[in-house]
Amino acid sequence: QILPAFAGISVFRWDINIRESTVLGLVGAGGIGLQLNASLNVLAWPQVTLILIL
Repeated sequence: QILPAFAGISVFRWDINIRESTVLGLVGAGGIGLQLNASLNVLAWPQVTLILIL
């Protein structure tokens, strides 16, 4: 009975962590957003797509 609840909470927290690290990176604190920003600056669209999908 606890496994579905634990799985749901785990996925929810993973989603929150990805969003927060992206925002922090875009403002200069490192993380996924830093790589995304660098890829956007050089117009590396395949790399931007891969970062957004992952």
